Amino acid sequence: GIGAGVGSIFRAPLGGALFATEVLYRDAEFEYEALIPAFIASIVGYSVYCPLSGAGWGAIFTLPEAGFRFIDPRSLPLYFAMGPVLVLFGTLYVKLFYWTRDLFSPLRIPAMTKPAIGGLAVGLIALACPQILGMGYGYVQQAIDGNMTVKLMLLIAVGKIVATSLTVGTGGSGGVFAPSLVIGGMLGGAIGTQFHQWFPEIVPEPGAFVLVGMAGFFAGAGKVPISAMLMVSEMTLGYGLIVPLMLVVAVCFLLAGERVTIYEKQVGRRVDSPAHLGDFIIDILETIHVRDAFRRDSKVPMINENMPLEEVLHITAETTYSCYPVINDDGEMIGVIFLDDLRSAFFEPEIFPLVIAADVAVSDFPLIYLQ
Repeated sequence: GIGAGVGSIFRAPLGGALFATEVLYRDAEFEYEALIPAFIASIVGYSVYCPLSGAGWGAIFTLPEAGFRFIDPRSLPLYFAMGPVLVLFGTLYVKLFYWTRDLFSPLRIPAMTKPAIGGLAVGLIALACPQILGMGYGYVQQAIDGNMTVKLMLLIAVGKIVATSLTVGTGGSGGVFAPSLVIGGMLGGAIGTQFHQWFPEIVPEPGAFVLVGMAGFFAGAGKVPISAMLMVSEMTLGYGLIVPLMLVVAVCFLLAGERVTIYEKQVGRRVDSPAHLGDFIIDILETIHVRDAFRRDSKVPMINENMPLEEVLHITAETTYSCYPVINDDGEMIGVIFLDDLRSAFFEPEIFPLVIAADVAVSDFPLIYLQ
């Protein structure tokens, strides 16, 4: 369902399917069992959505005719430098979002009033910065085209962080993925434009930083490095920036750490997931044979079948075993005595002289073979 929805709405079927299996974990792990079903669902959803919605089959964002390509390795340090900035704003985004949620959640007012207050606050902010309203994709497109100033892009990035927190964080309906694209795109555009002014030969197209910023920001804030990279490539049909995309996505994912995530219900790894509780224990035990765990030097006491119960109790009290073999005079094993069966005898000393080991031994017991 996640793969179909995300792959359709953002017109990124491959990225949407991978997102569905990657977003569950903070570490770089996938719910690989769901990968093929997510592929199929995303294909179907995308194929139905595009012709019926009127959105068409094209990408959400358009690139210059020549596209963006990675052709100068000297730009890699500049892309690398963008990573810490994206992580800093990503951390601010996550912290402010959940601070707002925690501020409004305990308020004893009608549930519908909380998002209304948030909406009022957003409206007041929009009087000074109307660019924070709406999806914001149009401003991302302008940044790709190089038609926005550094100051305005930074203003939109900060404004979107605040507006999203006041909208969704107060209980309003909305998502966090689309705002993340706008915030990351604006930050990338601002940084790329500044680098273009300083190093025009190395950064001839600042719009490339917009795309890389979108992927890097969400990779750090959402813990989805692979799907963020692929989704941005699909949403722009621009695959020429794979190298800087990989670099910035990796930097942002590593620097953000495990605690910074916009999806608070993510678990660390598959082993931490309730859905996989016990899977790893079973897998480990399946690789171990009885002969590997068997101890030939074990000092388990052998109890003769004619041994008085009182002596048996003394032996069990001095050891830590829970099961004792019972043998006859020829040394053949005829049964076992379980410690649980002896517990009641501790409180009935009058029967000690009347009972021997053979009386409490169990002859029907499971056998384990050395295989």
